[in-house]
Amino acid sequence: MSDSILETIRKMIGPDTNTEFDDDLIVHINAALATLAQVGACPKRSAITGDSDTWQDIFRDSEIADKARLYIYYKVRLGFDPPQSSFAAESMKTMAEEELWRINSDAEYDGDDNE
Repeated sequence: MSDSILETIRKMIGPDTNTEFDDDLIVHINAALATLAQVGACPKRSAITGDSDTWQDIFRDSEIADKARLYIYYKVRLGFDPPQSSFAAESMKTMAEEELWRINSDAEYDGDDNE
């Protein structure tokens, strides 16, 4: 998978998503990053401007970065290209909420893995 946040999300949205929608994708990505910053998963004022911004630039913890990929995808997909079925959209919203809960839990956890 690409290190570029924008490129990763662009590919996850769909193989035929081209760069002409990058400005729209960036707005949705940055909104998701703002939520992640509020739960402590990434630094405040985290935002991307284009293809050069990487997962490593924003997320120091690789486990949180992996979960963030899914969360950001769900949020971007719901805002940019929502499923036509209300059942699919609700399912995606639920998955995003679950992923955010996991991210929040990981961001708050500072203990020993053996506990």
